[in-house]
Amino acid sequence: MVLYLTSTIGGYQKINGEAIYTKMNNDNHFVDNLKAELKSIENINFTFFCSSPDKYEKTDMYSMAVKKSFELDGFTFNKFNVIDYRFNQNIEDVVNDSDIVFLCGGHVFTQNTFFDDVELKDIFSRYNGIVIG
Repeated sequence: MVLYLTSTIGGYQKINGEAIYTKMNNDNHFVDNLKAELKSIENINFTFFCSSPDKYEKTDMYSMAVKKSFELDGFTFNKFNVIDYRFNQNIEDVVNDSDIVFLCGGHVFTQNTFFDDVELKDIFSRYNGIVIG
């Protein structure tokens, strides 16, 4: 597993209540390093883990911001999975099929409880892709 720990990747700003999508922050060569790590930036299987699994509007807003910011940096997606309580597929299969797993920041206790509920620690013990958190 390759792990990227970051406080923010950029990706959007709210202006007058509207989300404006932007490229990711590459000041520390995050985007360059990520592109170098991947075999290709096209047709990526991407899995987004939400921060609040029952706040669907918030999850939809942040997952769209992440998706759009990656696209602005030239990434294309084969699959873009969003994991919250609406998700009804086998999470381990989806994670293991992912080139990138993105862990959205948020309230630590809420997110940790959700990760425990879906047994993410156990799933990650068998995952060989990239994790951004």
